[in-house]
This record gives sequence, structure tokens and C-alpha cells, in this order.
Amino acid sequence: MTLWDPRQINFQRLAGVKSLVGLDITDQRVRAVELEIRGGTFNKSVSRFDVRKFFTCNMAGDVSYSSSADAVRDELKRQGITSRYAVSTIQTGNTRTIRAEVPSDVTSIDEWLHDNFEKLMRIPIRLAELLYRYEILQSRESSDIVEFVFARRTEVESIIRFVRSIELELLVLSIDAVDCVNPLFFARDIDRAEPLSFLFRGDGGTTLYSIENGTVVSSYPVLSAELQPDDGGRKLILAGAAGQGGSEVFSPFGLPTEYTLAAGLAIRGFLPEMQAVNLVPQQELAIIMECVSKRLFYRLVLACGGFLLALLLAQSILAIYMDGRRDLAEDSLLASSSSRSDLSVLEKQNRAVKNELAMLESDTARSNLAIVLHDIARMVPEGVWLYKITVTGTENSGDLISISGYSGDGRKIAEFVRLLERESRLRNVRIVRSGLPAYGENVTAISRKISTPFTFTVSLTARR
Repeated sequence: MTLWDPRQINFQRLAGVKSLVGLDITDQRVRAVELEIRGGTFNKSVSRFDVRKFFTCNMAGDVSYSSSADAVRDELKRQGITSRYAVSTIQTGNTRTIRAEVPSDVTSIDEWLHDNFEKLMRIPIRLAELLYRYEILQSRESSDIVEFVFARRTEVESIIRFVRSIELELLVLSIDAVDCVNPLFFARDIDRAEPLSFLFRGDGGTTLYSIENGTVVSSYPVLSAELQPDDGGRKLILAGAAGQGGSEVFSPFGLPTEYTLAAGLAIRGFLPEMQAVNLVPQQELAIIMECVSKRLFYRLVLACGGFLLALLLAQSILAIYMDGRRDLAEDSLLASSSSRSDLSVLEKQNRAVKNELAMLESDTARSNLAIVLHDIARMVPEGVWLYKITVTGTENSGDLISISGYSGDGRKIAEFVRLLERESRLRNVRIVRSGLPAYGENVTAISRKISTPFTFTVSLTARR
């Protein structure tokens, strides 16, 4: 059984961040896609995305030029894009990725990088001029395989300034085109369990991604989009500038295929854990996330306040309703006071009659029982003596009676039982016990002729 993981909660969505803009930026143009997230508030994996707006804005010169930013900002306003946050990437050529083997006894990877930086880069550049991030790919007993990503600090700052100048805040700054595969995992018409080969051609080159069970297992550059790689029988999907016939062309969420990277960047903003690298400086990111946290706090306070107001309103409505019902009941009681008085008199009379009937029934029952006992005494044969008659209980049909006695002749006892059975007022006559006196039973014979008395106990029901 899989337990629910709190890390699957989408706190950005709870904070009200429902849309993001993915910016695919080069020196010549900006492709923008605004995506809106639906569902997946408490389970990110079931999130769905809809395209709100998308456009391409061609530019001349570096993205830091104010005229280029003005053109993009005007297009955002013209399109009616209201998102406050954006995600972008540093294109190939402005980043460098290096894998290194770091001893497992190293306590600080940052210190190890400072000590081994020149050996890793092998180019005349200072670490202070770069921003870097790292990810531990594999841990072993003696060493760890760590992937370092470096980007020029000036390039990162240039993109951040550009995004701010178009009145957006940068949540994530990725590298190269690694986020181009993100839309593939949320496409409804693609089986994620099926092994796939995904060929994407961007402005920085063409890359082939091998995907198994919804995970990228490998990626490597190819020389040309027209090159058909040996995909081992996998299904081949083309995207970006590579989508020019021959195989299935990927259109993320119905967009033209050249917007694949921009759509993937927008998804990355909602699900930052899809890739490990984010080159936005930690101080900048902390300020943005603090704003998101404040929005989440305000929304929670408003939600709790609204819930309490709803409870108070429900209580007030219930109190008004109950007061109205009580007033109606009082009016009804006042209107029927005379009827209640008459009803009370009738109830008292009814109880009195019931008591009289009960007394009559009791007297009748006692009279019937006296007659039955007289008849039993009359039927006792000569030579039979009774020493105890007990009314043991009652039932619907009559009184339960137990008769105990003795005789010097067992035949006399049998005759007495036959006489009882013939009496119409008696039924269920049976001998409970007969024979010599039981242990502890003290019987003194009246007649001296009886040396050893036979005792008996008979039970019967006397009809009323």
C-alpha cells in the first residue's frame, strides 16, 4: 500500500498561483506560453494543463536591450496575459556540465569544488564569475558521482533583468533544453509506460532522449534533425525544429511543435522537482518564495475566516428557525388549551376505569383460585395427606400450582393424580417427584399404620 506523500501538495496552487509563463529566449526571438494548471492540488502527478495564450516576438540584438523588453512587455499586455511568474532557460553555449567523482569522506562539496575548480574546468576563468549547482547522481562506498552545472553570472543576471523588465518574476532558470520533455509526461494521447525516443531540435542543437516508464534514462546530442538514430524499435517522436515529417510530430497541448520547450518550462514552474537545476540565485528565489508563502498564509486566513463566518451565519439561521418553530408551537398550544383540558379530564377518567377493571380482574382471579383449591381438597382420596400447596406463578392461561403430600400406598397417589387429570379446571397435570422422602424432607405420618410414607409432588395449571 502506498502512503500519501505530503511532498505531493502543490503549495503554489494553494497560494493562488494558477498560471505561469514559459519563456524560450534567444537573441533573435522570444517564444512565450502561458499555461494554467488544473487539479493536482494534493497530488502533483495528476495535474492537468491548459494553454491560455502563446506568441512569438522577434527581436534584434541581445535580450538585455530595453527595446526588446518593451516589445515583449507590450505583447504580454496585448495578449491579456495576467501571470506574475515566469520560467526560462539559458541556451546551449552559455552553460557547461561536468561530472566528477567526489570522495565520500568529503564533508562539503562546495569546499571540494573550490579546491579542484581549475582541474575540473581547464579554462582560464574564476569561480567567482560563475554560478553553479550540483546534483549527486550516484552514491558509492568510496566516492559519489556528482554532476556540476556552471553558468556565467553575467548571463544569469542579464536574463533576470530582462524578465523583470517585462514585469514578471523568474521562479526557475533552467539550462539548455532539458525541460522540453516535460509536456510529454502530461500528454493524454501518449502511453508513458511505452519505451519512447524523443528527438528535439532547438536553437542550440538536436538532442535524443530515451524514455522508459515515464523517466528519461539517457540523452545525447545528434548531428542533425534529419538523422534517424538507431532507436532499437522504440516509438520515435519529433519536436521543435525536428518536427518536419517522417515520424510522429509532438504538439504539446495542441500548440505548434516549436513551442514544446516554452510549454515544458511553464510546467517546470509548477513542478520544480522535475529537474534538479535552478540557476536563480538563492537570495532572489527566497524573496519570491516568501511572497508566495505570504499569499498562501493570507488565503488560509481568509479561508478560515470565511469558514467561521459561515458557521456563525448557519448558527444564526438555525436560531431564527428554531425561534419561529417555538413561536408556532406556543401559538398552537394556546389555541388548543381548552382541548388539552378536556383531554386531561378524559385521560383521568380512563385511568380510573382501568384501575377499577384491574381490581375486578384481581378479585375474579382470587375467587377462581379459591374454587380450584376447594376442588383439589375435595378430590384427595382417603389415605392421602397433603402438607403443602404452593402457587408458584402465573401465566396467560392460569395459575401454576405445586401440591406436595404423602401416603402409605402408592396406588392412592396414582388415584389422586387421575382425579386431578379429570377435572376440567385443571391441565398440564404431572408428577414431579414420588417415592421415599428426599434427604432433608421431614414428613411425620398422621396414621401409626404408615411406617414408611411415600411422598410426592404434583404440578398443574389452574384455568382462570
